[in-house]
Amino acid sequence: MGGQRDWRFSQRCVPSGWLGCNSRQCHGRDRCDPPPMQMVRNSNLPVAHSCWLIRIPRRILGIGTSSAQTPQSASSSNGPLSLDIFMHYDLATDQGVAGLRWICTQRQQSLTDEQCKIALVALLYARTLVNQEETRRPLFDRIAQAARQVLEGKDKFDFEGWTLTKGGMCVCVWPWTVTNPEIVPSPKTYTATLMSLPISRSFNIHLSMAFGLELVLVPASALIAISGLAKTLPENDLAQLARVLLEINAFYQTRTKFSIGSEPEALKAAMPEL
Repeated sequence: MGGQRDWRFSQRCVPSGWLGCNSRQCHGRDRCDPPPMQMVRNSNLPVAHSCWLIRIPRRILGIGTSSAQTPQSASSSNGPLSLDIFMHYDLATDQGVAGLRWICTQRQQSLTDEQCKIALVALLYARTLVNQEETRRPLFDRIAQAARQVLEGKDKFDFEGWTLTKGGMCVCVWPWTVTNPEIVPSPKTYTATLMSLPISRSFNIHLSMAFGLELVLVPASALIAISGLAKTLPENDLAQLARVLLEINAFYQTRTKFSIGSEPEALKAAMPEL
């Protein structure tokens, strides 16, 4: 190669903006300059480094530069209830592992603990519909299908598998493995906090999101929260969760504009089901 680096056998990580190799020998090494594109096209890369074949712009997957949060991080917003969602997605294997941590700081007189959790998860789902247009329709359909199945007698939220294709590559939005949050490796953390609105006698959500992989993590966070909560609810509350989510769908179904700030109104429309 006339003094140029032999990219076929390099064991150094690629820079930001490239889908770097996740093999054990590459992990933690210094970054290096990207290979000339003609070298990538003409080289016969080994399987472990096949991720160098295509340069994926960072905006496609929403890959950010901030460091991942750890399970020790806590919500900075005060509210009666918060939910930490710890997520780790491995681009090399297209597999995600997540954990949930609920923190209750103040009990509500009008709602039980389970109803507060249902309200917070419903607000998170509503915010997800608002936040991300690209995944809105498939997320809406999966929630509707799973909620109807629960009302027909199913004992859990069983979401249909979901793969997105973007920029020439596929990423898996669902399924995820939900486990103990303390063993989720290098997680990115989303923290949803339930905020009381005394004047309107309703609730809002404060959502703190880690940067990076938003195309996957934003819709996955709602599915993880719903499925994780559903596993802890008794049968009556499980049906209640399903009805509330369907009411959120009904609220947004005929709307042509999705705006942040509409979530409390959507939850208020669903409150008769709580």
